[in-house]
Amino acid sequence: MGSSLFAGISGLASAGKQLDVIGNNIANVNTVGFRSGKIHFGDILSQSVTGGAAAGMQVGRGVDVAAITTQFSSGSFETTSNATDLAIDGDGFFIVKDADGGEYYTRAGAFHLDNEGYLVDVNSLKVQGYNLAGSDPDTITDISLSGVQSEPSSTTEISVGANLDAATVAGETFNASQTAYDSLGTIHSLKLTFQKTEGTGYWGFKSYLDNTAATAQSYSGLKFDTDGVLEKVYSATGTESVTANASDGTVSVAINDGATGLEAGNQFTITRGADANTWVIAGVGGNYGDVAITSTGVADTDDELVIDYDDTDGVATNITLTLGSTWYTGDIITVTTTDATTVTSAITHATMNGAVTDTINNEGQLFQDGTLELTRGASASWSFADTADKGGYENITVLASSDTEITLDFDGAGVADVTLALTGTWAEGNTIQYVIDQTEADPIDVNLTMPSITGATIGTSGVVAWDLAGTTAEVITGYASTSVIRTLVHDGYSSGSLKSISVVSDGVISGFFTNGQTSDISQIVLADFPNTTGLKRMGKNLFSTTVESGSAVPNRPGSAGMGEISPNSLEMSNTDIATEFINMITAQRAYQASAKIVTVTDQMMAELMNIKR
Repeated sequence: MGSSLFAGISGLASAGKQLDVIGNNIANVNTVGFRSGKIHFGDILSQSVTGGAAAGMQVGRGVDVAAITTQFSSGSFETTSNATDLAIDGDGFFIVKDADGGEYYTRAGAFHLDNEGYLVDVNSLKVQGYNLAGSDPDTITDISLSGVQSEPSSTTEISVGANLDAATVAGETFNASQTAYDSLGTIHSLKLTFQKTEGTGYWGFKSYLDNTAATAQSYSGLKFDTDGVLEKVYSATGTESVTANASDGTVSVAINDGATGLEAGNQFTITRGADANTWVIAGVGGNYGDVAITSTGVADTDDELVIDYDDTDGVATNITLTLGSTWYTGDIITVTTTDATTVTSAITHATMNGAVTDTINNEGQLFQDGTLELTRGASASWSFADTADKGGYENITVLASSDTEITLDFDGAGVADVTLALTGTWAEGNTIQYVIDQTEADPIDVNLTMPSITGATIGTSGVVAWDLAGTTAEVITGYASTSVIRTLVHDGYSSGSLKSISVVSDGVISGFFTNGQTSDISQIVLADFPNTTGLKRMGKNLFSTTVESGSAVPNRPGSAGMGEISPNSLEMSNTDIATEFINMITAQRAYQASAKIVTVTDQMMAELMNIKR
């Protein structure tokens, strides 16, 4: 009978413990990430009423709590407005660490950024993961968003969507400017200037960085077909050659007014200047210090020079040099008096060694093959002798010319499209041939070599690609409608500060920066265990490992059996309150029944004590 009393007491104790578990579950019904407990009972070792080992004569000695296990089934999700509220959809635990490096595990994903930029839970424990923007992105460490910045990116490619009016007058321009960035994130202006040529459907273009022209372009012009569709890109080069006509001047001497004043063995030179009226005496010898040219012929022709040997004595002692054929600047006549009655002359023809180099200022204006021929006139002026010398460029003009430089305007707009630099000696009648070689190709991306930037770079080794062809290129047309920009596209951007974050299912934390860029910053790491029921509760929704649980196995969310991350969500308690109420009722009944056993046993023992009466 005593055994029934102790059995009843064990029932009271076990039912009371069950109510403890139920009460804890119900109390945490609103605790984020809480895992409910479940109590398991077992009977106490039975005793044999016969003192033997017969199985049919054993009486139980009551009940005991065999185990209280944690239930790791998932709870329901609550949607929140906080991007750092995270829930695990499936297996796994968040890994958090305290200030001493102690590692804990939790399903409560109510995280936030602390004042140092670390991602922490409500207990200020630091969430673990990979810092993808750090120097060691493969090491699990505290997730920190402190100092995260979007690095600048240099512009390497542009594209322009536009229409260039086919009715535009030759020489007129249209600009398309857009933003570009260098390697330091500094903003620049990258401009394309389109200029209409004489040719139907041909537009030249030049690129500029901050109004400084590109140092090179792989192509310099666009050609549109009769439907206004881009048909070709083109470039052009020029080569120059010189034809220098040698002078063939002749001279004969006649002495006038007798031989008075002539002396033997005297000599002087007469050098031709830029034209027929600019002969100059030099190197006068002997007593002829006052030798002078009194006449240079008629008008601008090299036909006669009259020389007075003594221009101050009042006596006209003259010789006449009769000139023939062609004379050029620098030709020299040497006059010698051999005796009182004889004067001789010798001719030194000037050496014509003119050379020319070209500079193409607006390559796009050279839209077709052609051969230009410029002829030197008097006074170092250069011009086209006739229309045929213009090489098919009908409106071409000489803006300015000299024996050092010629500037050519191909479209009549008043701008020097080609500059010819001249060196050496030139003479009237010399010619320069300038041969234009224009090359066309099917539309292709154009490389623009930008001018250098102090302390930074732009493009790929200074080259920015104009995306002109292919599926990603913006469309450029040549319709007979107003020139207009439709779209401007470029890559590259300045540096940016972190503005907001978002988390995706694989746990990657992406940052949205003030420069409009998005990049991956960190990645949450989850942990799983060989035996999750062996984890030890540490309070505050934390678990720690035990021998029974085994060591943590970290992995990225969504891999190796890990659950995925659900952002803007919190996993609620997995307590089923209806089940807990039912369990509470059964625990209450069990407690009442166990108490009744104690009461009945007490009454039976009291009757036994009354037998002696």
